[in-house]
Amino acid sequence: MLLDLSPTGWVNWLGFVLFGFLFLALIAETISAIVQGSGNDWVAALIMAGATGYMAYLFVTTPFADEEEAAMAEAEAGKRGSKS
Repeated sequence: MLLDLSPTGWVNWLGFVLFGFLFLALIAETISAIVQGSGNDWVAALIMAGATGYMAYLFVTTPFADEEEAAMAEAEAGKRGSKS
């Protein structure tokens, strides 16, 4: 199950790492705003943390199709279609 939730290409890994760092930084900002008692800043930080966490999740679960592999698959499908 854990292997199903791993990024499939370098683009997915890059997006996961970048949005993951943003998510962690915004969680830290949320905690900091709560501790300092700085009004409703913690609400905005929590909303942004949720948004960036969701983006990181999307990079993990969305498959990455390599352009070269897609072109080769399309060419192979074209060959099969012309032989029929």
